[in-house]
Amino acid sequence: MNQVSKDTEFKKPHAKNYWLLKSEPDTFSFENLERDGKTWWDGVRNHQAKNFLKAMSIGDLALFYHSISDKAVVGVCEVSQPHRPEPVRDEQGALLASSPWVMVEVVPRYRLAKPVTLAAMK
Repeated sequence: MNQVSKDTEFKKPHAKNYWLLKSEPDTFSFENLERDGKTWWDGVRNHQAKNFLKAMSIGDLALFYHSISDKAVVGVCEVSQPHRPEPVRDEQGALLASSPWVMVEVVPRYRLAKPVTLAAMK
């Protein structure tokens, strides 16, 4: 009979989290993500959203939302690299030594057969 010592530490598997990433399709669309195969999700300049990026783990899934024109979830992507500092440049173009902002890498998983509009979600 197999026995487990009381001292054996069991690692709880990472619980997958689900997120919403939004982008204006004219700036960066789900089609761009599919074409490129991956991207660093950067340019986030909201402190609460920055905290969400920091909470993302490899394997978490995100709904990809086209804002402004489409106002619909069009696909699903997956976090492939954990957060890291975003390279930020000053007004003269010099790279700052440290950045308060972070980014995560995402890869496309699949396109939705039918986009889910904001109106349908409400």
